[in-house]
Amino acid sequence: MRTSFTRPLSVAACIGCFVPNIVIAATVVGVPPPPPPPLPADISLDLARQAVEAAIATCNSLGDRVVAEVVDREGNVKVLMMADGAQRGLLETARKGAHTVLTTGMSSGEYGRSFTVNNGQPFPFNLDVFAANAALKADPDLWPDPGAVPIRKGGSIVGSISVAGTRLIPRNGGQEPCAIAGRDKIEAGFQGN
Repeated sequence: MRTSFTRPLSVAACIGCFVPNIVIAATVVGVPPPPPPPLPADISLDLARQAVEAAIATCNSLGDRVVAEVVDREGNVKVLMMADGAQRGLLETARKGAHTVLTTGMSSGEYGRSFTVNNGQPFPFNLDVFAANAALKADPDLWPDPGAVPIRKGGSIVGSISVAGTRLIPRNGGQEPCAIAGRDKIEAGFQGN
């Protein structure tokens, strides 16, 4: 009698062992793998802050009150600052400049200069002509005016600094000299690492 009592207990214990394993296996199969760990930041918050401050200081010294932002390679804002007295509408212009760099791989000024008219002659900055351009109609967030430049590390674009203001300083250079001052601050920081 003892033998018959032991066998049903063993079979029940064995069935109980398999059922949870089957449920767990089914749960694991239906779950996607976890996302890969994030890439290390190419542009540190400290370098981005220093770059924006350098860009704003450069434009302030030229008499323009600007908005400046640094974005990473995915377009995520690292730092965005407005100089005292800068116009609120410049926030959108700075965003579009950074988008242009990441989309085209060139500065927003180079992008604007890439438009040609009259037998291939470069067209001076004229937003009426830009508005008629098919590329700008396809992506209205592209900005063909100087002020945004790529940030490179090891030859690859890792972000952008964009500066938007109300004055053309120097003539037809827009705020690009200010963006370059900020970019140089970041790229010099890369050398120090």
